[in-house]
Amino acid sequence: MGTKNSVVLHRLTNLKTRLFEDVHVDHFRYLVERIASNAVTTSELENSSDKAWVITFDDGFESDYSIALPILLKHNARAVFFIVPSFIGKPEYMTWDQVKNLHANGMEIGSHSFTHPNFAKLTIDQKIHELAVSKTTIENMLNIKVKSFAIPFGMYDEETIKCVFQAGYEFCFTSQHGQFNYNDRIIPRNSVNSKMDMDAINDILFPSTRVRVKWVVEDLVKKQIKAVFGKRYASIRKIFMK
Repeated sequence: MGTKNSVVLHRLTNLKTRLFEDVHVDHFRYLVERIASNAVTTSELENSSDKAWVITFDDGFESDYSIALPILLKHNARAVFFIVPSFIGKPEYMTWDQVKNLHANGMEIGSHSFTHPNFAKLTIDQKIHELAVSKTTIENMLNIKVKSFAIPFGMYDEETIKCVFQAGYEFCFTSQHGQFNYNDRIIPRNSVNSKMDMDAINDILFPSTRVRVKWVVEDLVKKQIKAVFGKRYASIRKIFMK
């Protein structure tokens, strides 16, 4: 079935990017144009072509609906949107009606936890609660089965992975770099952020051996920084990415 690739984005903007995780609409449009015919949801992975991509969005920002959806529909592409139910309806985030429209237009809706905590710091009971309440809330609101979970902050341990599958999810998306096979259930994702130009985006869509080696090194360093600084990792990242 060939090697698959997944990317993760957060907020899109038509204006100048102001945060590390912001991505300009022109860069997102370029990304979609490069892979549109093979951009799939998890339900389509098994029957996808030798090369396929899963475009994912974390957090449920309003730009998922106002900016990302029209571009995806124009190019007949699919994506997975990982939402945090407790964020829905807050300023800068989608409403439930918008989330419903994403699903009605062929997009997959996944869980990004109920309150977006650091799972590496939670007890087993707290992890199960976050996983179960988020899943149930989305399923009840949309009348669907939620199959996929994305780990907040990319911070987790082996216990977290076990809890994800025990809670009934079929796929667990991480923030580690890499590629995967169609039958994998733990899915790495390559981040698209404001520091990337179109050449850098192309590198993560079609990674060379050099790029894949770089990913391994970056993940090792990132793991150590996250272990030391926890949630402050985002602030540390901004310093080194300037």
